[in-house]
Amino acid sequence: SLSGAAYYTDFAGTGSDPWLFAALLDYNLSKRTDVYLTAAYTGNKGVSSLGLGAGSNGFGNTEPGANQFDGTIGVRHKF
Repeated sequence: SLSGAAYYTDFAGTGSDPWLFAALLDYNLSKRTDVYLTAAYTGNKGVSSLGLGAGSNGFGNTEPGANQFDGTIGVRHKF
């Protein structure tokens, strides 16, 4: 299966409107085992500091105007 999402935040009166894109690809190897790939990207402008995950500051933000990319590959087995 493949799923994705795009999020846009409009901060009125500023040019600091961030985008967030996320995608998930999941493939079943058997009834109880699958492999997956996730990817996410934040595009910040101006003083926007939208981040991915908890981050080093504990709040999930990044430096103002900086972009982030994150990806994960995994195997899941359900007991």
